[in-house]
Amino acid sequence: HYTNGSLILLSEVEVDSEVNNIIWSEDSEYVYLTTTDEIRGLKLENCSSVTSCDECVGLGDPLCGWCVLERKCSRSSFCMDSDSSGRYLSQGEGDSCIDSVTLEPSEFVLELESIPYQISVEFTPPLTISKLSGEEYFCVFTNEDKNIEIKSIIDDNNYCSVTEVISKLDDISLNTTFGVFNSRTNIQFITADEEYIFYNCSAVSKCSECVITDGVCGWCQLDFTCTGDNSTCTGGADNWLTTSDDETYLDICPLL
Repeated sequence: HYTNGSLILLSEVEVDSEVNNIIWSEDSEYVYLTTTDEIRGLKLENCSSVTSCDECVGLGDPLCGWCVLERKCSRSSFCMDSDSSGRYLSQGEGDSCIDSVTLEPSEFVLELESIPYQISVEFTPPLTISKLSGEEYFCVFTNEDKNIEIKSIIDDNNYCSVTEVISKLDDISLNTTFGVFNSRTNIQFITADEEYIFYNCSAVSKCSECVITDGVCGWCQLDFTCTGDNSTCTGGADNWLTTSDDETYLDICPLL
């Protein structure tokens, strides 16, 4: 490949006899070699051989770049709106790859939050892509075991509502996979590495069921209730029982 005044060797191919002709496809995606024995078609790039942004923009192939909102490595011509700023990352732009997404609060404890129930979404590095007309980003919460998939629009302040997720919280906790979906590409282009957990401590009425949440929910031993907010216990935090490392409910729950 010829770029910036120099030739870059991207790959080599061997043929058994002398090449008679070289023909380019109309879309410049393939080059065809003809010999006395065969016609061989070669793809000019192999962008799809990698599946992460860092790998893609580090390939060294100037034909490849990371299509951010479609979560793929491709030529710019195969990436929707690639000419819009930030949507297509070229070689060497690894600093712009989204490394992580952080949610605040880090876990959702119903008793500690207030209406309207919502979370904030923070991208690292920040997602600086301007929205096009009619385009929206959505938080996506899924739980395959319970057949749950809930989308909620991310507003201009990077908050999304979790009210619908809360309505599905019929047990002490709900583990979800979090992702970010783009309405224009119709693709979930980010999936968080760790699960996001919702807690409804008051959904249970026994100490043994309450304290299995690794310190999130606690048992108010004077009120016989489970809560994630120890300030609501009679006597405050001193009467709020939770498990710590290597403890089980047998170690802390009153037994008759």
